[in-house]
Amino acid sequence: MDCLSGSVSIIQDEELDSVISTLGSGEGSIKGESSQRNLLFKKSLTQGDAYFGRLMIPLESAKHFLPPPKKFEARYELLSISVLDLKGEVWEIGAKFDEMSKSYVFLGSWSQFVKKHGLEAGDVILLYDDDKYSYWTIQYAKKLPNKK
Repeated sequence: MDCLSGSVSIIQDEELDSVISTLGSGEGSIKGESSQRNLLFKKSLTQGDAYFGRLMIPLESAKHFLPPPKKFEARYELLSISVLDLKGEVWEIGAKFDEMSKSYVFLGSWSQFVKKHGLEAGDVILLYDDDKYSYWTIQYAKKLPNKK
């Protein structure tokens, strides 16, 4: 799958920016190898993203890195996306356009990814195009604890 280069940011929030700053700049490593990464998408997870096994990506954001939705016999095609996490594990995630919400929805192993990494609403995910790998890379940051 061709990974388009681009920079998409759907969340602008001081708290989110401070969480992301703990992840470092656009350079990162997987199992100690350095590479140049290009941010495709970042999102603070909602209840639905974390608990219902469906990551919603608004079409306006998705159009920068996913192909336009295509119908085949009155149904939208299911895309297969391979993403690599920072532990070196590849996740095959299905993506399908949902006409009602005007969003792409990540399905399938997305819910296993969420469970394995203990992700919750408020945690942040970042999806990168990484020049060193034939996969997109995915990274996450746990939400900051509430200040009392």
